[in-house]
Amino acid sequence: MDKGFFYFFSRQAELFDKKATLEIILFEVFVIFISALLLFLAYKKDKKVLLKYGIVCIGVLIFESFTHPLWLNEKLGAWSYTYLDVSWV
Repeated sequence: MDKGFFYFFSRQAELFDKKATLEIILFEVFVIFISALLLFLAYKKDKKVLLKYGIVCIGVLIFESFTHPLWLNEKLGAWSYTYLDVSWV
């Protein structure tokens, strides 16, 4: 009996390893480091870049708060809830 398209992916989610691996943690540290480095270099060129960055962050948080009910992170590991509705999976 064919249970459908979504059944396949829900089954895959159950089989997914829910523990954060060293590779995942290193990737996240790398992304944060590169972001901070690029923000520092941009600040040296434009002193208002922190203001612009803050405005963009506020805009993203407003967008995320309005779209939060549209996202589901069911059956993912506890690490995936760090970003609430944003998952890197």
